[in-house]
Amino acid sequence: PEKKTIGFPYTLAIRGLFPMFRNFFEELGFNVLISGITNEKTVELSQEYSMGETCFPVKLMNGHIAQLIEKKVDYIFLPSIHTVKNTGSKSRKNYGCVYLQLLPQLISQTMNIDEKNIKILSPKFDADLGERYMRDIYFELGEQLGKNSDTVMEAMKKAMLKRNDFEQKFQNIIKNTSLELKNDEKIFVIISKSYVVLDPVLNLGISDKIRDMGYKVIPYYDLKKPDISEEYPNLYWPMVKNSVEIGKLVKNHPNMYAILLTNHCCGPDTAVLHYFR
Repeated sequence: PEKKTIGFPYTLAIRGLFPMFRNFFEELGFNVLISGITNEKTVELSQEYSMGETCFPVKLMNGHIAQLIEKKVDYIFLPSIHTVKNTGSKSRKNYGCVYLQLLPQLISQTMNIDEKNIKILSPKFDADLGERYMRDIYFELGEQLGKNSDTVMEAMKKAMLKRNDFEQKFQNIIKNTSLELKNDEKIFVIISKSYVVLDPVLNLGISDKIRDMGYKVIPYYDLKKPDISEEYPNLYWPMVKNSVEIGKLVKNHPNMYAILLTNHCCGPDTAVLHYFR
């Protein structure tokens, strides 16, 4: 109770930043609180506060922010994501969608954050500008939170070590999944944006239904992606690129079947459907 609390909306691409920034903020001496797993209450709040006809995942952000406000956090971590890190990509740019780029401004207006005595932490993520630019983001956040550069540097080092450990565990899952695949069993691969595959409302429980039928189901991110840069040299939406890569893998595996989950109103998804077919 003696510490201030930073709220973390547990949805969209921001969900993937949690392992790193949770540790960073905790090392700086703050509580970190997630909004929670999406449920019916989240959906109700999303509809109440949504402004405009965005895709459903972007609408859900309103619900997650509303739940953080109810929890009386002091800060909300909501970066503007311009370009993202996309391992192995040879595209000129790796863009986040336009809503991810504008989320802090949209949420601030829609939810009237300034009137609620809550501050939004909204650094601009531009991974394509290199490691030095991204490192400076941590110092900007530290300054906003009243911490000196030495404290920030120490917190950043510790957070990166924990993030690297997380990444290593993730790579081990990918390696072991590849070893376990057999040609004599049907395998369904759930393909979408990672936050759609993980979210119980957005994924509609499809993987559980298929498992109940007795089949093996794996998410796309548990598989090693093939290189498609020669065929598709400039797929600048990383989520589209991921889907096309795994689509090619499924196509070349005799017993794999793809289930592609897409979100209505999503501009990049209009491209992925075409490429995926």
